[in-house]
Amino acid sequence: MKEKMSRKVWRTEEIWVKDSITLKQLAHKVKNLYNQANYIIKYQLRKSKYFTKEFELMNILRYHPTYTALPGHTAQRTIKFLCLAWKGYFRSLEEWKKEPEKFNGKPCPPRYKKKEGLAIIYFTNSQVKIKEEKEQEKEKFFISFPKRVGLKIVTRLSPSTKVKFARLIPMGTKFKLEIVYEKEVEEQKKTTCRKSSSS
Repeated sequence: MKEKMSRKVWRTEEIWVKDSITLKQLAHKVKNLYNQANYIIKYQLRKSKYFTKEFELMNILRYHPTYTALPGHTAQRTIKFLCLAWKGYFRSLEEWKKEPEKFNGKPCPPRYKKKEGLAIIYFTNSQVKIKEEKEQEKEKFFISFPKRVGLKIVTRLSPSTKVKFARLIPMGTKFKLEIVYEKEVEEQKKTTCRKSSSS
């Protein structure tokens, strides 16, 4: 006998997006905040061997031009993922000290991004919304972004989709949009029935 069970998993919808001046400018501004936050972390580590935490960086930078140039949640996400990269570096460094033979070399801390470079643009689920609209008498689903981003993209996902977050990744002459969402999937569990013995 098979019993149906369900569990929640994360899936990713990928959409290729043409680059634009607006997207390039936004990705460049994200890079500026990333580098500014990275500078503060590196400076404090050199000066006092203290790792500046995520909430401390947000308090330090909340009125800085690199922070205010971005949508609030995007700025917060940028700092969050930089701090996660540093934590990953510290873990790797500890492992390297214990078992260096497992590595090709000593782990490197998160580097600064190139001066004219671009960085990943992050959006929370409160910034992106999937909406249904009519276009040429046909119903279509669109994912919309904050007004200052000025982007609306066709997607196969419906408005009922539980979006976790989205990101725009610079890929040369294009951007790759990744929409990470939650989905419930059914699984079948085999159950065995035992026969009761009669006396």
